[in-house]
Amino acid sequence: MKWTDSDAVSETSLLAYEEDLKMRWSLHVRRQSQQTFASPVIQGQVRLTETLSEDSTLDGQPMPKAITCGSFHALADFDAQKKPEIGWHPEFETMANNAKEKS
Repeated sequence: MKWTDSDAVSETSLLAYEEDLKMRWSLHVRRQSQQTFASPVIQGQVRLTETLSEDSTLDGQPMPKAITCGSFHALADFDAQKKPEIGWHPEFETMANNAKEKS
């Protein structure tokens, strides 16, 4: 990102931003644990919608929605070497592990 390349935002601030996003996601998961859903897919869709509706700030500056959404998606991304830190489907960790085993 341009911010880190120009030292406009510190690595500490970026890590705090990421931790804030993970905490926000955890709150949505916690709220959902008190509800019932027609299916895990519907629950995942609700989790995605609620999470991506969040506004965020970095170093006290409001972030554009595209940055917030992209940051959430980066946390949910995974490949054979990287485990997702968050996920939209309630069983995201199992699904990610199964995908890794198939690759």
